[in-house]
Amino acid sequence: MKAQKFPRPSYRELLALPGQPPGTSWGVFRSQPERGTLNFINPAMVLRAAQSVQRGEVYPLNWELTQPHPSLFHRRPCKHVFFHDAVSTDDYLDQFYLQGSSHWDALCHVHHPERGHYLGLKKIVSPGANPIGIDQLAKLGIAGRGVLVDLERHLQRQGRALRPLSRDPIRLEDLQAALADQGAILEEGDILLLRTGWIGCYRADAAFRREVAREPRIPGLSGVAAFAEFLWNAGVAALGCDNPTVEVYPFESDTDNLHFRLVVNLGMPLAEMLDLDRLAEACHGDRRYHFLFAAAPLNLPGGAGSPANALAIR
Repeated sequence: MKAQKFPRPSYRELLALPGQPPGTSWGVFRSQPERGTLNFINPAMVLRAAQSVQRGEVYPLNWELTQPHPSLFHRRPCKHVFFHDAVSTDDYLDQFYLQGSSHWDALCHVHHPERGHYLGLKKIVSPGANPIGIDQLAKLGIAGRGVLVDLERHLQRQGRALRPLSRDPIRLEDLQAALADQGAILEEGDILLLRTGWIGCYRADAAFRREVAREPRIPGLSGVAAFAEFLWNAGVAALGCDNPTVEVYPFESDTDNLHFRLVVNLGMPLAEMLDLDRLAEACHGDRRYHFLFAAAPLNLPGGAGSPANALAIR
């Protein structure tokens, strides 16, 4: 089965398409627009990704649901309530924020002050009136060829370690240099995973955990226009990172940040706080940075996010 590419305009052409705001993909995905850039993945690409499995090693990419603790932003700590009777045990989660740990942002997650939601939808105020909820990603799942870029390792070799409690920027040229350093090539339909080392720092330093919860300052991607153009032209189907925000936080702009460019404008699902450390060690060990990636977001009608439920299989 040949992996046919999805016919689409270049990013520069998106800036001038008639009938839609500049830089948006809203008229590009005609059959399943609610899945956004996941339309780049076709069955042949999934099959090719499965054939890349060589060792049968499975790497879960999911941080504990109780992490981070202390929790970040407006969220409260997840409470695990466990109980039992004579013959069984049962439990439930209280204060369970779907985007509190490793998670997916649904395409309804952000709302631009002028453009609205992805596809130009007006402010979504309830799950029952949400045509771009997480359930739209859950119906077919997310599976394809994953590519890891170990930015932390690359930048350390350049003598430039990221400061975990900072707004240290990762530029497009850093990503491109890291790809070249790894000998990795992006292909259309890839799920791109970026490791900054943030979770490792969080695990190791109690003082850092307290400070980042009190006043979040997070290193991440910087240069919204350049990254949006690069990711769209490369045919990246979804983007995941190990930091909490993908881009630097506080964001570089309230009206033109990377969440707006990717989620609202292009319909690209984002995953945040993925636990990529073990996977990175394995990829570094044999210098093979691609793998079968699979994730099953919760089938929650109208949900704004979901635990990642993500695996890398090598």
